[in-house]
Amino acid sequence: MQIDSNYFDNSVVCAHCGYENTHLHSVETFSRKEDAITGIHVTAGIIDGTCTVSVDNDVSGNPSSRRDGVIVYFECETDECGKLTALFIAQHKGADYLSIHPSRRPGRSRLAEIERLRDMLSQHQRTGQRTC
Repeated sequence: MQIDSNYFDNSVVCAHCGYENTHLHSVETFSRKEDAITGIHVTAGIIDGTCTVSVDNDVSGNPSSRRDGVIVYFECETDECGKLTALFIAQHKGADYLSIHPSRRPGRSRLAEIERLRDMLSQHQRTGQRTC
């Protein structure tokens, strides 16, 4: 894959719904010596409404099986979707590889759905009425 140097010609679309408007959500970086089991894993972003940075030695989520890697998460801007798309950057044998994946992390709409279900359960427990 080649990416045009004019960044307006390249955009990330939601891997779930195909919508063209996404925004950066968070990033994970993985750094390790070749084939090492541990290394440095840094996560940064706004998680649950709070600016968060964490550092640990767990590189099990690294998109590269042997070297360094980066995962950039983008959140879909539609209210109907709101899910995350992950851009993987993986180094392998002197080359860097890019791939896009639907993320399994909950996006805005999933969190809203959980809250809606909690509200329905709470209402059911208060009134004894079936709500779903």
